[in-house]
Amino acid sequence: MGRTRDLSFVLWTALAGPALAACGNDGTNHLADAPPGDSHLPIDTSPHFIVDVTTLPLVAACGDAAPPTADVTVTSGGGHALVISAASADNGFSVTTPVPLTIAPSQMATISVRPPAAVVGTDLGGSTVTGTLTLTTNDPGSPTVTIALVSTIHGANISVVDASGSAVTHFSFSSAGGECPAPQAVFIKNSGDVTVQVGTSAGSHFAFAGFASGDVSGGALLQQTVRPLEQGFCADTQEINYQVTGAVCSDASGLTLTATYNMNGASSCFCS
Repeated sequence: MGRTRDLSFVLWTALAGPALAACGNDGTNHLADAPPGDSHLPIDTSPHFIVDVTTLPLVAACGDAAPPTADVTVTSGGGHALVISAASADNGFSVTTPVPLTIAPSQMATISVRPPAAVVGTDLGGSTVTGTLTLTTNDPGSPTVTIALVSTIHGANISVVDASGSAVTHFSFSSAGGECPAPQAVFIKNSGDVTVQVGTSAGSHFAFAGFASGDVSGGALLQQTVRPLEQGFCADTQEINYQVTGAVCSDASGLTLTATYNMNGASSCFCS
């Protein structure tokens, strides 16, 4: 019986020994302590850059010297602190967040960007300005990150046009035999994206029908009729002014038009 037990032990050792070695034999016929997890996967301790947008929308209203900022949220996704060492923007955009900026692992921070101010008389309401935000990081996989910047300009573009859509630069009324000239139709046009108040004023020699004053919404085209209003004089020249209240992008100087009338063939004229 003693020999049988010895033989069984020898056979078991011969058969199981290689398997034990494969399972972690440390070379002394003892099983080595196994590391947690998969020992073949290295632990990643490098910083990782994670951003919430690829395009950042912004807005700028005409007349606002300091448009509001918008934020890009950055997450530090690695096992080491993420460092944003530089941040810049082009085409009039500016970065208002101080750098360098260090973000601890699993934490978030924001990069604030301000759009360029919309210039009255140059920029148009409803149009856009584009730029690029560039960030420099210590992420080996993303050392340089770019984000598109798109600023929408808000404001009204007010103009006075004729039926064909051409800009009206002046009014000219004439007639023969002292008769009152026919009225002329023009249109108050807002090609922007903001509603504004428009008022019309002139001297005592002209009157308006249709639109005279009120709200003009973005995209609106409102008809206005202008006619001479006279009790005595047969010829005169006056200015017609359009006052705009609100976020207007168009140049206000372009909203003053000259109006003339000449009723030939009479020494005294009356139009009502």
